[in-house]
Amino acid sequence: SRAAIITTLIAATSVTTYLVLMVNQLLPEPIYPPSMVVKIPAISITVLTTGGIVTLALRHMTHALNRERESKKDALLSSKSLAKALGDNALRARLSGHLFQLSQRLQEESGPSKQRQILLEQCTAVEGIDEAQILDIDHNPLLEHSTPSDDGHSTQAKVQIAIPGQQRARFLSVSGDSTLVHSEATIGFLNTAVGLVAESMARATAQSHLKRSEQMQIIGRLSAGVAHDFNNLLTAILGGVEMAQLRTKKALSTEDELFSIRAATERAMGLTRKMMAFSDSKAHEREHINLARCLQELSLVFRQTVPSSIAIDIVQPIPDCQITAERIELEQILLNLVHNARDAIEGSGQIQIRAQMQAIHDLSHVVIEVSDTGCGMSPAVQEQIFEPFFTTRGQGGGHGLGLTGVEALIERLQGTIEVESNLGKGTCFTVCLPATRRPASEQPNAVSNQSIPDGRRDPIDQAQILLVEDNPQVRDVVQTMLESDGAAVVTANSGEEALSLLAQLERVDLLISDVLMPGIDGHELLRNVRSKGHQFPTILVSGFAPKTPAHPEQLEPYRRLAKPFTHHQLVGLLREVLPAKSPALRQEG
Repeated sequence: SRAAIITTLIAATSVTTYLVLMVNQLLPEPIYPPSMVVKIPAISITVLTTGGIVTLALRHMTHALNRERESKKDALLSSKSLAKALGDNALRARLSGHLFQLSQRLQEESGPSKQRQILLEQCTAVEGIDEAQILDIDHNPLLEHSTPSDDGHSTQAKVQIAIPGQQRARFLSVSGDSTLVHSEATIGFLNTAVGLVAESMARATAQSHLKRSEQMQIIGRLSAGVAHDFNNLLTAILGGVEMAQLRTKKALSTEDELFSIRAATERAMGLTRKMMAFSDSKAHEREHINLARCLQELSLVFRQTVPSSIAIDIVQPIPDCQITAERIELEQILLNLVHNARDAIEGSGQIQIRAQMQAIHDLSHVVIEVSDTGCGMSPAVQEQIFEPFFTTRGQGGGHGLGLTGVEALIERLQGTIEVESNLGKGTCFTVCLPATRRPASEQPNAVSNQSIPDGRRDPIDQAQILLVEDNPQVRDVVQTMLESDGAAVVTANSGEEALSLLAQLERVDLLISDVLMPGIDGHELLRNVRSKGHQFPTILVSGFAPKTPAHPEQLEPYRRLAKPFTHHQLVGLLREVLPAKSPALRQEG
């Protein structure tokens, strides 16, 4: 372009100078003066050449200017693209941080409702998203969460993401800044977040099913042994009853027979409670568990599921050796470890269970050791035993989830588990759990055995008691117990009949009611009683730990008594809840 400009200027200057000199006749006379015929073509050629050079120069100049404008435009577009890419990368980085926080929070919660709430909270934590909702199949909101709107946002927009594998919750809907909500990074974030929640819910469901499956497998192993033991207990009870009847006809003492019947019945009670604990799918409350008593109760289960060729040695711990846990959790840990030891022993051998207190980092812990004289494990196997689906039992021998479940339960109890094993010498699992202490007065299901103070009448004597029980046999037995201590008992076989009797009776000192009954159950009955202004003490009786009633404060005051119970337990509880009576007046003759 510069060369064209210079050439054009030189040509134009030369022609102009020539013409000026020629007009002013300042040019020297040529040796051979050209004729007009020669001058005109020469001038034309010069002019045309100059014009062509000028045109070429202008074209090059225009092209250069256009290229410069295009370069500036491309540079501007590149700058905008770069800025957009940097913004997208920054947004993706922020969204990745939110996804990390979401995954951490999901690991801490397993409930579906809580996990959905966490999803909504994490979505609205993203700057630019003002509201998030969980919608059902008809797009009705099931759950929602919002944050204060930013006035600087542009036009509001909404986007919906399908939630896979859910029955009611079908869509995640978020609204906020249209630029953010409709961006590819945000859509990817929402899809990933929904996937994390769906996967977490599926994992929690699988763990719940696994726990349930393990419980049912244990029940399956126990069923034959428990049925055999129940038959033995029923044989002892029936035989004792027949012998007591025979000795009664002969006017002989039946104390030994009755003692044998009572002992067999108490053993049956223990087995029943244990089977209910294993089969109950509801969450159990954690309680203080005395390890010595727990091992003693489980000894029968161990004996029923371990071949007689394998000796079981339980070293009883000290009485203060106790932990806080769900009883089913501790029983699953011990049963799985014992069954694992059983499978490691071929033929005869020994399983030893030892528990002791130990101070670790100035805190008291319970250390449980389950050792066996089995085949042992190699170091390579020891490294994998807690991995899911790893098993050494071969095809069909096991699912490889027993020790995985044990480790998960121990972690829930804030404990640890270690293994030490040698090939051909056996294996020892060591479980360490935080210890707890509790006064004996707080033992569960403890019933007061308070005595009657001197000079006071038994509060049960002549007390007016309304007994509500739908089972006629249980109702008759409890009525006999109460009347043997001097109480006046009015019975009802349903909650409806109890309410009818209550309107007719002049006085009621105590209400005893079963919880599970057709129609009006025990909780509803007591709620009706309290709504009518009656504040007499109440005892609710149940064969298992029922679900906590809604608004329990409406039922106060009341106490619970678990079935089966003894006359001694019933009387002790009645003396706790009934007010003490003044001494009877002595009549002078």
